[in-house]
Amino acid sequence: LVMDFLKGVPLSRASGEMKRKGIVANGVEAKMFARKLLKSLTTAFGWSILESGFFHADAHPGNIFILDDGRIGLIDFGQVKQVNSDFREAVAKVILVLDERKSDDNPDDLVRIGTYAAGLGIELKDDVPAHGHAAMAMWLFDGS
Repeated sequence: LVMDFLKGVPLSRASGEMKRKGIVANGVEAKMFARKLLKSLTTAFGWSILESGFFHADAHPGNIFILDDGRIGLIDFGQVKQVNSDFREAVAKVILVLDERKSDDNPDDLVRIGTYAAGLGIELKDDVPAHGHAAMAMWLFDGS
C-alpha cells in the first residue's frame, strides 16, 4: 500500500472552488482551466493506455484531483486494467482514422473506420448495419 497526500481538491468539487474564488462558469478563466484539464487528462490517460497498457480504470471526478499548483493527481488505484499491444495498436489506429475522416457520413471513411474498429474485438449483432463498427467507434472515441 502506498499513500501520499495530494494538496488540492477533487474534480467533483472544482466548480464550487471556482465559484468560491469568483471565477465565472463560462468566463475566460474557466475555459482556460477546462482546456488545461482536458489536455492533462488526455496526456495522462493517452500515455497510460497507449504506451504502457496499464491504466487507472476508475477515473471518476472524485478520483481526479486538481492540485494547488495546477497539475492533476489521480487517487484510488484499486481498479486498474491492462491491455495488450495489439489492442493498444487497434485503439490508436481507430483514433487516427477518426481524426483523418472527411465527414461522419462519407462511405469511404465509414469503411476505413469500421475496418479498424473491428480490430477492437467488439462483436455486433448480425442485424447491425454495415457501418455499425464505425458508428460504435465514433460513439466511443469521438467527442466532436
